[in-house]
Amino acid sequence: MSITAPQTISGVFAFRPADHHSRLATAQERRFVVVDPDDGYDPVALAFRQWCAEVREPYILIEAGNHCSRVTLSLIEMKAELTDAALQQVRERLPQVSLMSAGIVVEPDYCTARWVLNDEVFEVAGWLYSLAWWESEKNSG
Repeated sequence: MSITAPQTISGVFAFRPADHHSRLATAQERRFVVVDPDDGYDPVALAFRQWCAEVREPYILIEAGNHCSRVTLSLIEMKAELTDAALQQVRERLPQVSLMSAGIVVEPDYCTARWVLNDEVFEVAGWLYSLAWWESEKNSG
């Protein structure tokens, strides 16, 4: 399944409560949710995480910043883990698209990178999604 990436991150925070349904539908279509890291609570992110658990999808969260964003992948919702080979791919790729390697955490069922360049963030989200599904399919068959 492919991810349709938006052209820019700017303007994603101007949502009113009436837009929650639309944001959730967009997150489900794109397979990731974008949030404002300054918001302590985002009901769309929580609803998207619940939806991921129900349909066993990888949960990808992008906390958008001005120049860099934090990207988090959780496979807990899929009840899956990345293999050692996939973990190595993630460990090699994330520092290449991040401003710094500090803040990169890679575990079998969870990974996060704090300083992913905004020019790369949607591509990284798509790559993580594809990798998670490929690993899940490979391990289930």
